[in-house]
Amino acid sequence: MPRELVAVAPRTPVLREYEEQPLKSNELRIKSIFSAPKHGTELRPYRADTKDQTSPFDGQKRIHIGEGGDPKFPIQLGNMAVGNVIEVGQEVASSQIGDKVFGHLPIRETHTVNQGRIKKVPKGMSSEAIVYSDPAGVALCAIQGSQICLGSSVIIFGLGAIGQMALQLARLQGARWIAVSDPIPVRRKVAKNHGADLVIDPTMDDVGFIVKDQTENAGVDVSIETSGSYAA
Repeated sequence: MPRELVAVAPRTPVLREYEEQPLKSNELRIKSIFSAPKHGTELRPYRADTKDQTSPFDGQKRIHIGEGGDPKFPIQLGNMAVGNVIEVGQEVASSQIGDKVFGHLPIRETHTVNQGRIKKVPKGMSSEAIVYSDPAGVALCAIQGSQICLGSSVIIFGLGAIGQMALQLARLQGARWIAVSDPIPVRRKVAKNHGADLVIDPTMDDVGFIVKDQTENAGVDVSIETSGSYAA
């Protein structure tokens, strides 16, 4: 029987067997060749730390208010998967057997899904690269929503995959000066290689003071938060 990765309790991953579901006429079956978790957001339910994420959202204030609940286990793990189509339903017209496809799917050996949930992997793009389309999309939305323009000064808090991509996209958008902040040394090193003008360790320095000092007290035009941490 095929297997899938699930958490049966907080911080308790298990590979368990599952039964293959019958294929419907508008579905296709995929054999996974590469899967990836979401190393930031997904770890919150994995740790049973989701009360602020699941709390009621105030649309007017655009913030979460109060506390939500913890996830109910078991939960599937994984965010995206790449695989080859091995079976198609009679009504499926978008894919054929042998196509390399990807989608927002958990970590499991096979997937039986509606054809609308997957897309073909662009020719020449590796499986490892295509799963970065998820954080890249989040970063792109942040850059477009922030209205960065030619000559803007920017600071980015959090240098995971989304933050690193936001840094590069901000430069392409025309940002003149970009500061970044993250407590993890290897992330700061990567950000420097990606062209950050100022790299700050928030556990050692006062981020606000340093930014003011480096900008002649002007501060920045745009602040982007990608850490998902209230402490940041």
